[in-house]
Amino acid sequence: MTNWGLGSLVAGIVWLIVSFNMSTSIVIDGKLVTNVFLIAARESQMNMGWLLVVVGGVFTFLGVARKRYTNKHRKP
Repeated sequence: MTNWGLGSLVAGIVWLIVSFNMSTSIVIDGKLVTNVFLIAARESQMNMGWLLVVVGGVFTFLGVARKRYTNKHRKP
């Protein structure tokens, strides 16, 4: 579970960086115009990145907690 969590955490961080760098402007008649639909697409991609970061953090925490619990309660 820890490996899945760390993988999801890294993927979420990369996803956030890529989505944050998405362009939200287009050129119309030689002018740079902000496009509302591109802003919405960027926002939804950032939400997906944050979801991956949160899920990765929870999985990592649960994996570490489970490993500590099983090592502590292992019968000799």
